[in-house]
Amino acid sequence: MNSPDSSQKYRDLFFDIDNTIVDFEQGSQQAFRLVFEELGLDFTDAIYEQYKIVNRRYWMAFEDGRIDNATLRSGRFEAFFKEYGYGDYNGQQINDAYLNNLITTTEAIPGIKDLLVSLKVNHRIHAITNGFKEVQRPRLKRMDLIHLFDSITVSDEIGIAKPDSAYFDHAFNLNTPLPIKSKTLVIGDSLTSDIQGGNRYGVDTCWISNSNYNDGGHTPTYTIKSILDLKEIL
Repeated sequence: MNSPDSSQKYRDLFFDIDNTIVDFEQGSQQAFRLVFEELGLDFTDAIYEQYKIVNRRYWMAFEDGRIDNATLRSGRFEAFFKEYGYGDYNGQQINDAYLNNLITTTEAIPGIKDLLVSLKVNHRIHAITNGFKEVQRPRLKRMDLIHLFDSITVSDEIGIAKPDSAYFDHAFNLNTPLPIKSKTLVIGDSLTSDIQGGNRYGVDTCWISNSNYNDGGHTPTYTIKSILDLKEIL
């Protein structure tokens, strides 16, 4: 990175990865479809929507600290297969197959590489994710994006997840000099992890709405429809 421009409002930009840097929804659906094919089961879009309900329930419990990482990994799949009448399946095995698929089925948001390259001229660029360690770095490497980040913080590697302020402490402390809160922006699609986490930590936040509705529980500093609109607020 070049020397930061003192006129820039923000020096450090902390980006979520899933549905911010990469198209997680598309990749996840394809990864889940491959799991069903491997199990010899018929797959439909409706089945994936049912899985998303269960998956979201487990992620919310994880972010709230009500379940641990191991339970998140296996429990969401075991619960889905049982609740929707498929019977008992080994959740850990299904989780492993799903994550392996996810590395190859997920693609970068169109235009994101050019955006990051241009932002890197006057900013430090960081990745912050609650995703799994088997997936996050390998995906960024496959997409030829990993070298653009000054730091990468994966919850699964450090045992702390967004929105916990200790997570942001860790992400900040990976950098020298330390980011200044008043010159830092957190960017992501999740109101509960990215926006709530940034708000609690005392930094500005930018919510990528992706056409989702904000019920007012967490208020971002900025709201944009697409990550490609980010330059308009910087």
